[in-house]
Amino acid sequence: MVIHDFPPRIMAGTEIYAWRLARQLMSLGHAVAVFCGEYDVFQPEGKAILDSFGGVPVFRHVHHRRRDGFVSCWENPAAGKALRQTAADFRPDILHVHHTLDIGLSGLRALQSEETPMIATLHDYFPLCPRGGQMMRAGGELCQKAISIICADCVPDQAAASAWVERQALRWTPRLAAIAPPSASQWVRAHRTDLAPLVDRLFMKSAGGKSRAAPIPPLPASAIETRLRAFREVYGRMRRVIAPSRFLYERMKDHGFDNGRLIILPHGHDASGFSPAPRGPGPVRFGFVGTPSFSKGLDVFCAAASQVTGAEFLVFGDTGVFPAFTRPLMERTGDRIQWRGPFDPMNAGAVYREFDALVIPSRWYENAPLTIAEARMARMPVIASRLGALPEAVRDGVDGLLFNPGDAGLLAACMRRLTENPALLRELAGNAPAVQPIEEHARTIGKLYRDALDG
Repeated sequence: MVIHDFPPRIMAGTEIYAWRLARQLMSLGHAVAVFCGEYDVFQPEGKAILDSFGGVPVFRHVHHRRRDGFVSCWENPAAGKALRQTAADFRPDILHVHHTLDIGLSGLRALQSEETPMIATLHDYFPLCPRGGQMMRAGGELCQKAISIICADCVPDQAAASAWVERQALRWTPRLAAIAPPSASQWVRAHRTDLAPLVDRLFMKSAGGKSRAAPIPPLPASAIETRLRAFREVYGRMRRVIAPSRFLYERMKDHGFDNGRLIILPHGHDASGFSPAPRGPGPVRFGFVGTPSFSKGLDVFCAAASQVTGAEFLVFGDTGVFPAFTRPLMERTGDRIQWRGPFDPMNAGAVYREFDALVIPSRWYENAPLTIAEARMARMPVIASRLGALPEAVRDGVDGLLFNPGDAGLLAACMRRLTENPALLRELAGNAPAVQPIEEHARTIGKLYRDALDG
């Protein structure tokens, strides 16, 4: 398997799904290993680390996320060379590609030229969108389509904000960690990305009071077209490309990625540790689970909570990831919201027993969020934005409620429907559909592998 990140450093939905699938495939008799990027400025760049997580062997390629021009963001020859070496050592029958961020296409292209069979699972819109794969611009506007002239204006805007300060953070955070006491050293390691703006300010004086994060010239539209063409070429040679939702399938098809091998296959999930949330006589409890961010709509959740009485509101997620965004929300809401902080994703079942309904107020085109599957396994309703693939997964008035994205008033109205009508809450929870077990899903993936090997 090839993926941009892997546990334990990153424990988000894509990484957890890939790990669980790998583990289940191994239980079915497949020999599985993972090749992933490992962003760690405290290790030598290019270092190869062989370890394991949860019984799955992992080849980690250490990188410092250097950006030497736009092409390096999606080609990445260094990671490609490491991938080719790993493939030579492990000698896989097939590669299953999950994400190419920080991995690039050069290694995949080289292995394809050697006739290595591949399939891919799509987790977001990265083949289409060079801005993190979210199809969202800096101001929060959604993109209906990857239009080269618009993307060419959007990408430098993102890069200019981080290019110089990231280089300084790479240079100085290891030094700070080396001289700090152990507890402070751990803090520096955990917050090395947050330190970048501080480092920038510290160096302003030597630049006449101006930031050295100089603006990056606009990209030509041809650069975006070249990137899109490269992804079409590499993914076009995959034996199968899996889209977990119809919305993502249609987006890829609209951009010319359908060569007859693009299919829809929802993820499978591990239900162990999940049980129906106990519903007591107290107020209805609404939960937000995930990265507290603008794209996830946490501010919409907070604004809606301020309009609803007779309910409790809980947020599970690391508020330190985007402190400039979350800190004002925490100050504004006071004790109206219970900020529970980060949690162990491997024990998510316990989190879902803390509340009665999950809220997903996302502003971006969600594809197949793990949280919806977790809510289903906990037998609870979901209130979600009417956006992206969410309406596929949430049937309005049947097993959940939908509202227009970004509209806190409509979200509050959905919340009041459940607080004022406990019978509706029970009805929606009872209609929660079953999710496909990871065991069944892994057998389907195994069959796709065999079909791919047969040509």
